[in-house]
Amino acid sequence: MNYKKLTVFLLLISFSVCIFSCKNSAEEEKTLVWIKEKSYFNGYRLTDKGTVIFDYAICFHNYTDDDFEISLQAQFKKSELESWIEYEKFYEGKNSGEMYSLIPALSEVVINYSFEGKYLSEIVPNSISFPEEFIIATKIIEK
Repeated sequence: MNYKKLTVFLLLISFSVCIFSCKNSAEEEKTLVWIKEKSYFNGYRLTDKGTVIFDYAICFHNYTDDDFEISLQAQFKKSELESWIEYEKFYEGKNSGEMYSLIPALSEVVINYSFEGKYLSEIVPNSISFPEEFIIATKIIEK
């Protein structure tokens, strides 16, 4: 008889944990999320102004019911940049020259961000690690 009570008790605990976990998971999804697995380095180009522009495709998923506009600044590994670009703590990301990019409600979007700095006349690497840190500013778009 004790085994039946223990089994029922354990089942109730397991059921409670499952309900609590599912609730937290759904609540966490009600936000804007960066999808690292779908983001990547997308090359570079040199300009006539003595600068180098390096590009990243960065994927975001907007789990909210609101449209967002975001601006992004990124910090990269100093050791990977300092030989070919003048190092800055944070580089401002631009999408087609614009500071803000639209991420519609309940959608996943890949945004091509360009980061620019003074070119130092060294060989640019074929690949650069993903940013170490982001600063993301968001604006909710009124409907």
